[in-house]
Amino acid sequence: MRRFLSVIIALATAFATFAGDYDSVEQVRNRLEHKILDGIEGIWQFTGDGAIVAIEKDPASDRWTATYRMVVIDAPQPTLLPGTVMGTVRPTVKPDVFEASILTHFSHSTMRLSRAKSFIITLKNARITIKPLKSKISVNPLRLIPYAYRLGLSYRNTRPDDLDGCVRLFPAAPTNENPVYL
Repeated sequence: MRRFLSVIIALATAFATFAGDYDSVEQVRNRLEHKILDGIEGIWQFTGDGAIVAIEKDPASDRWTATYRMVVIDAPQPTLLPGTVMGTVRPTVKPDVFEASILTHFSHSTMRLSRAKSFIITLKNARITIKPLKSKISVNPLRLIPYAYRLGLSYRNTRPDDLDGCVRLFPAAPTNENPVYL
């Protein structure tokens, strides 16, 4: 049984992209305390499933083209190991708005994250909202039917796209949004 588990872990580490030193929240917090952080950098917790990720400046990026890594610290899925790089985040022209490429599918057969999707991340106080980038082409075959037989049935999802996101765990955000003037 131990041999089987060691083979599975070896396969997971062989196929996934990993970053070091992401074993616990405290370990990442201790490392981040000694850095000057940008607004997006820190430890974040997803509101949907409780996964905890770190967003840090990618060591390979220079100061003009800042790129950030989104790395798993703790996940509800036991197969998603700490240190797994799950995406990249890049700043846009708008302040506190970022474009992200996040791997959204975990394949149990290959033990790897795949299917990168594009998202817009908006930073406000101690929260980020994640909104998917959508591009679609629609064809309405009902336009080919004569007017008497057209039936206007369609399905629309009324759930807003910007309800998903994260809450900042570290560094703590200021608690007072409205400053008190003396």
